[in-house]
Parts: sequence; C-alpha cells; structure tokens
Amino acid sequence: MSFRPPQPPQSRGPGHGPFGEKAFRGALVGCVVLVVVGLLLVLLADGAVASVGISLLALSALGLLTGGGGLLAERVLDRRPLPRSREVGRGGPDGDGRRPL
Repeated sequence: MSFRPPQPPQSRGPGHGPFGEKAFRGALVGCVVLVVVGLLLVLLADGAVASVGISLLALSALGLLTGGGGLLAERVLDRRPLPRSREVGRGGPDGDGRRPL
C-alpha cells in the first residue's frame, strides 16, 4: 500500500513560492528591512558593528536577487500550475476512498 504525496491547496497561485502570497510578501518586506538596517549600521557605526551591517546587506541582497530571479524565470518560461484532477482529494474515482477492483 502506498500513500499519495501531499497536495498543496489550490489557493496558491504562481509566482509566490511554496508558501503562498502572504509569506512571499513577508519575505520581501523582511529583506527590505534588512537593507535599511544594514545601511544604517554601515553608515552610523564603526568596526565590528559596521561589519554586521555589511553582512545584513549581503544577506538581504541575496534574498532579493533569489526571489526576483525566481519571479523573472517564471515569467520568462510562462510557468503555470497544472490543473488538478477531479479525483485528487476525493479518495478515489468512486468518491468513497477505496480503489476500484
């Protein structure tokens, strides 16, 4: 007996990663906040604190480039999610959760 892999809910659209639009926007806002904090640390601090700011800038730039690159790749490749079959989630073709004999 084998189990089907879990299927994501249909509410997620393309362009937002596996966690949905809300999480994608939260990650983008987090990256922008890291850019601002990193710039403040680099401009207003000396020594070790400035190096922390540079690290924050590098991490946030990596996150923004990765997210933006993924969105760009989806648009260039014109990726669309495949429609789900009617049988997924009902348990079987008869709707009773059993496989046909």
